[in-house]
Parts: sequence; structure tokens; C-alpha cells
Amino acid sequence: MKAYLAGLFIVSSCLGSLRHDVNGDGIVNFVDFASFASEWMVEEMANKALQFDGTGYIDTGVTFQSTFRDSFAVNGWCQLSDGQSGASQVLFGVNTLGSSYFVRVFVSATGILTSQIKSSALSTTAEDAASFSNGQNNWKMVTAVFTKLGSASKLDLYVNSILVKEGAVDGAAVMEVYTSTKKPFIGGNNNNGVLNLSCVGIFDQWTIYNAANLPDVDDLNELWNGGQGRKYAALSSGKTAVAAWNMDEGSGVITADALGGSDASLTGGVAWVDGGVPFVIGDQVFTTNQGQSWGW
Repeated sequence: MKAYLAGLFIVSSCLGSLRHDVNGDGIVNFVDFASFASEWMVEEMANKALQFDGTGYIDTGVTFQSTFRDSFAVNGWCQLSDGQSGASQVLFGVNTLGSSYFVRVFVSATGILTSQIKSSALSTTAEDAASFSNGQNNWKMVTAVFTKLGSASKLDLYVNSILVKEGAVDGAAVMEVYTSTKKPFIGGNNNNGVLNLSCVGIFDQWTIYNAANLPDVDDLNELWNGGQGRKYAALSSGKTAVAAWNMDEGSGVITADALGGSDASLTGGVAWVDGGVPFVIGDQVFTTNQGQSWGW
């Protein structure tokens, strides 16, 4: 694939950390996008991610009970394998006390993206009406936003910063009494201390936001369009996550919370791989480390 760019960045050597515009005067040149993206993402960025084989999970290490008792958001990137496992695959989840309390984001056996929040006997659900697109090289940024509105609440679901399900405003989940001694899993569900409904695919960059830093649509657009460049760093709005697992270590059985509060442990069939969330979003945008981007 060929594309016109306003600047030409020489990347064939794959050495160093910077590539300069050799034009300097805005003359348009050709760049082979496919090889450019591959070299930049893997060799230049040393970008890592975690691959799940359906038997492993990440233990986030903290219950987040106080966070889940108010407005909060869960945001992360995944690239599920082709097809479905025959059961739901939980991207982020925990339930405890006989399923009386849970926070879950999952893809059903029929490919429907769903988020569920439950506290005591009351629950609320947001379900995307369309099938969640799976497949290799198909990164999706998923965000579930639970908003407490006095005695009422709502649960919204986003894919790639686009609102796919706006929840009804109701009192279905009274999260201020949410109680849990169990910690959420990434890549599977913590079913009262036991893994179930685990995923097959690749995960990168998962974050949790609290009520004081609840992301809005502009924040989600910034996260989506920034890709690997955003990570957990404070957004333009000044908001930042309360926990952020960038998943860039590349080795070992710990992925650190970049904010220092809850390092997460890798258990079972979870392996480090190259090629996490790119600076390239979809397959047609390249963003420099200065925030400039070109699309075609």
C-alpha cells in the first residue's frame, strides 16, 4: 500500500529512537506503509503485549471495592482470536459471595459485547446489539462506564471510543454497598476465587478510572487516537487512571501498575508477545511521538 505523506521519515535502518523528516520543505514523498508500520511498532517501539491461550489470567491484585462503590470506568485493548470458544469470554471480571456482587465485561458465545454490574440483588447490563468483531490484527478498545446519579445510575458501553450502548438511568445497581474480597481478573473471570470463562487472544493496556477521573467522550477519543502513545499518562483534561497495566515488561510473571498501587500477576497460559497496541490505529494512521498524525 502506498500513501502520500507531507514528510518522509527514513526507517530502513531500524536503529535509534528518532526518525527525521528529510524533506524539511513539505515536498510529498512515497512511503511503503506496511513495512514502515511493522518496523516502527516492533523494532523501534519494542512494543509488548500478553497473549492468552484460554487457561490463564492476570490477577490485578486489589479488590477496587472503594472504586466500584461510586462512578468508575474500565478501559482496555484486546485482540480476540477468530471464532468463539463456545462460552462467554470475560475480558475483565470478578464476582463474589455467591454472585451477589460482580463487575464484568465479556463477549458472549455469539460474539455480543456485554458489561454487567451487580450489587446485592440488583444488577444493570449494557449489551451491544452488534457482533463484536474478532480476528487477528483487529485491535479493539473497550470501555465500560458506570455513572452514579444520586439514587439512580447508568452503565454505558463503548468500542473504539464510540458509544455502542447507552444504558437507561435507573436504580438497578446500588453500588455503594458493593462488597468483595476477590480481585478482578483480566483475560478471565474471578468466580469467587476460581478462574472461569477465560479468553483466547492478545491484551494490552488496561486501566481503571474512579469517580473523580471518569472519562468522557473526548477523553476516550484521545485514548483511542493515541494508541500506544497515550498509555496511562494524564489526559488533556487532566484525568488519569487509578490503576494502569501497560503490559510492556516483555518477561517475568508480573505486569506493573504504572501508578504503583496494584502490580498484577500472570498465572497459567499467559505469554509475552511482540506487537501490542500500535501507534497505528486500524491500518491507516501513523502518529508520531509528537502527536502529529496522517491518515488516508
